[in-house]
Amino acid sequence: MIRVAERPKPADFDTKVRNPGHAFLKRSPNPPNFKGMELWKNCLGDLRTAYKGICAYCCLWVPDRCSVDHFQPKTTSPHLAYEWNNYRLAHQNLNTYKGESTGVLDPFHIEDGWFTLDFDSCFVKPNRALPQNLQDEIANTVRILRLNTDDTLVQSRFDVVRLYSKGHCSMQFLEAQYPFLAVELKRQRLEEVIKGTIP
Repeated sequence: MIRVAERPKPADFDTKVRNPGHAFLKRSPNPPNFKGMELWKNCLGDLRTAYKGICAYCCLWVPDRCSVDHFQPKTTSPHLAYEWNNYRLAHQNLNTYKGESTGVLDPFHIEDGWFTLDFDSCFVKPNRALPQNLQDEIANTVRILRLNTDDTLVQSRFDVVRLYSKGHCSMQFLEAQYPFLAVELKRQRLEEVIKGTIP
């Protein structure tokens, strides 16, 4: 994960989502479910455009199967169910893994370099220079989101790193579609060193 800069809400967000959502919450402040009032789906396209199709949690470009994640779960924080700043663009699988958990660090408030990539294993790990309590929070986030146990995620990182190593994609491509990989290659000063090393 890398820091994600919050993007402004769309001009029509209040009309499509917030206003009707808050009217619903006024009638039902603690709804048992949101069936029929999943208004956040109305802004999925806007969310995807605003965040350039990059999942806030795995930092990989999601051409499809993206979803609106409520960072603060709507079941425990219904007052935030229709707030743009509570939404994170997420791959559907990671949204499912996160579920109602509140133990995941917020991509809006982390710092680059907190999460590191071991290029030998393509596993995401805490930066060992950080205080132990923060390392524990990062490790917990990695565990909840299955960043190292979802084989598809690990394989995707490896495949893209191999493409870069073999000269089949540029750093500009990584920055646009796989920004965590780009940030880590630069931070670890491997931009040139890794080239030609992965068969």
